[in-house]
Amino acid sequence: MFKASYYYRQRLDRILLRWSKPTTNYEKLILKGYSSNSRERKVFQTAFSRSAVLSAEAGLCYMNNPKAACSTIKASLWLSHPDGAASFKGDPGDFRNSPLIRDFRDVVRAIRQNETSFISCVRNPFSRLESAWKDKLLAGREPELKALILRDLNISEVEAGDFNKFCRSLDAAKIPNPHVRPQYLNIWDDVIDFRFIGTLEYMHEFFDAISEITHFEPYSWAPHSTKDIIGVDLSLSDEAVDNILTVYAQDFERFGYSKDPTDRSPKEKLIRI
Repeated sequence: MFKASYYYRQRLDRILLRWSKPTTNYEKLILKGYSSNSRERKVFQTAFSRSAVLSAEAGLCYMNNPKAACSTIKASLWLSHPDGAASFKGDPGDFRNSPLIRDFRDVVRAIRQNETSFISCVRNPFSRLESAWKDKLLAGREPELKALILRDLNISEVEAGDFNKFCRSLDAAKIPNPHVRPQYLNIWDDVIDFRFIGTLEYMHEFFDAISEITHFEPYSWAPHSTKDIIGVDLSLSDEAVDNILTVYAQDFERFGYSKDPTDRSPKEKLIRI
């Protein structure tokens, strides 16, 4: 059975065994990120840098969470920079040309100086999984990514076409791919002290909260929207529901979503930490 702690604990937490138990999230980040073991240090810093998106000018660090408006948020942060409109060419993930920062050391420096507000956005686990299935497996817009997810879940392309079979495969798999990984791992919820976490179901409130911190104008950018994929069977068997509740148990608990698949709204429009 896949355990939510696999990705986070097995690959990263062993670094902490050489240190005294940290007492703050900042200490956790420092101790893991500057391990004396060069390989472990590189693994940790690379993994963290793939999640952190820092706008130093705005004083915001967005912890990336795929399938929860991540492209819109990154594009909005980019375009909020003075030269953002000139440098943005339509790909929020083009960090070579982006004013946004993903370097571990720069993020740590921002935390140390207490200049940065950490934010992220989450989504109902049922809805997010449905979106990931339709976008990455059914539509197959990115063949290489699709192949990676199929490999990680140990299922065939034919099996992946059945949503219930796809859901059943989750319970027996190790899930490193962020599109189907539990969200609390994506956003490093055990390490980061968030100012707030928004919910995709109430994006207006999320963007309003960001605008209270810095100049920010939402820019809609959804290249992986699945609204145009219709006519697919998304009915969930009882077994599939149980698997989802097991794999994403921490997401339901931490972010206040109902375990009833017919109730998709969060308990809070904006999750304040």
